Amino acid sequence: MARILHPYPPTTFRRHPLRQSSRCLAYAALSGGMLALVFKTAKLGPFLTIIFASGSIFVFVIAVLLALREAQFTLSITHDRLIISEGFPFNRRQAIERIYISQWSSHQSPFEWLLDCGTLTITVGDKIFTFPGLTSYRQLLRTLEES
Repeated sequence: MARILHPYPPTTFRRHPLRQSSRCLAYAALSGGMLALVFKTAKLGPFLTIIFASGSIFVFVIAVLLALREAQFTLSITHDRLIISEGFPFNRRQAIERIYISQWSSHQSPFEWLLDCGTLTITVGDKIFTFPGLTSYRQLLRTLEES
């Protein structure tokens, strides 16, 4: 079977790993605070110690799951389709075929400029897709301007 080459190869973009850093740090601080309460309440009784220890572990697991979900996100743009893949925990993948991007806009805060990431908003028909924290932002803009 012959492979048809297109003038624009598929381009894949990911979310920057530091995009959710403030939320992950807040969860880590909450987990550490609860762990500190474990040591403070150890003398009061085992019931409070178990509650704070399990709460600390639960918050830590949520922070890890959030970081894994952000690491698995990809946005692929080809000449005729848009593929959005969110990996963890459900491996959800959405492909929009035969697209015609009627409008796109980009936004970048000063912090995102330092990390070379930004927010992309794409209008396809009557649907609006917003993708925050996409990395290799300059390459993304170059790809969209060329197509």
